[in-house]
Amino acid sequence: ADGAGAVRALEAVITFAFQTRRCGVVVLAGPFVPRPMAGAAIASDATYDDQFDAITDHVAHCLSRFVGLKVVVVPSLRDMSADCVFPQPPFDVAFDTPDMTSMGNPAKFSVSDLVTVGVSTADVLQHISRSFHEVGADTSLGRVQRIASQVLRSRSFYPLVPAAPDVPVDYGHHRFVDLAEGVPEVVVLPSVLAPFAQCVDGALVVNPGQLAKRTFAELT
Repeated sequence: ADGAGAVRALEAVITFAFQTRRCGVVVLAGPFVPRPMAGAAIASDATYDDQFDAITDHVAHCLSRFVGLKVVVVPSLRDMSADCVFPQPPFDVAFDTPDMTSMGNPAKFSVSDLVTVGVSTADVLQHISRSFHEVGADTSLGRVQRIASQVLRSRSFYPLVPAAPDVPVDYGHHRFVDLAEGVPEVVVLPSVLAPFAQCVDGALVVNPGQLAKRTFAELT
């Protein structure tokens, strides 16, 4: 979606989350200003950082109307306004409201000290699926869910070695990718593969899909 379309989509999701579902937390996972396709026309004269600021300023304005709602912002390696390295630091930005929190990629946090959540926007499901071969597969799970099981059992948000060409892993900071201290109760792995939400090896694994394709996930 273009910048205006992205803003409208984010506003619609945030409004739905608060007014219809009374959610306490919304996780917004990048890319917010995605890398343009090769040969694509440049849609704006604004810098990538200015485009990102315009989006997050609008989100902050929405939150001023929705008291009590918190937003967690997680970057993507496809974000033009974020550092392109994995693990990825949070956006270097000061939001206009304390109700927005910028986290790294992957991110780990708890909701109301009740549920632990992990988020990684590196598309590990798609990357593993390119070379995923099985013998005697557990047919109680779908293929993508079996890939997710491999991720969780490896105790890493990104166990693929070597990494995909578009995932520049900094192995000196790989501890931030590890899940050695335990797998979160909810693991969010956004992917271009089909959206799903399913219990896998004791965790709820969610691929919320892409907001540009009108898909998102709701957890209650």
